[in-house]
Amino acid sequence: MVLVERLFILCALVNVVGMTFFNQGFTSASAITVIDPAVFSVESQCLVIIWGLTYASVSHMWRSLPYLSCAFTIEKLIYVYWWIRFITVETNRSDAIDMVVTASSSFTDRMTGIFYLTYGISDFLSALVFAYAAYLGFQDEKKKTNAKAVKGM
Repeated sequence: MVLVERLFILCALVNVVGMTFFNQGFTSASAITVIDPAVFSVESQCLVIIWGLTYASVSHMWRSLPYLSCAFTIEKLIYVYWWIRFITVETNRSDAIDMVVTASSSFTDRMTGIFYLTYGISDFLSALVFAYAAYLGFQDEKKKTNAKAVKGM
């Protein structure tokens, strides 16, 4: 299914281009780190990019890797959990909104605020893509197993 392959590439681009855009080519990575250092240290931001490269590297063979798609789904859901945990704290949410709407905010502050307000949404959508890919991959495995069983009779 070409659509799923393209969605894997889109998820990869969101990770690689998105992280590089919001941390401005790592020149402002510390601005993202300051807000939630346990989740987005500079090293963690590098790993987000590596995850994206991983999605792209298996995009053409996703159907034969349902367990890997499950791992991707879990990874994305962990980020969604962290985002929900962050965004449900009133001071975190209001600080992020203020970073975006305050006229005196720098470009870096605005990008950081937008990042923290939105990253969980894109991770949730990516989790749906990977869960769907896992489902289709497991369906294929089941068909192959059934076909082998029928041949063996």
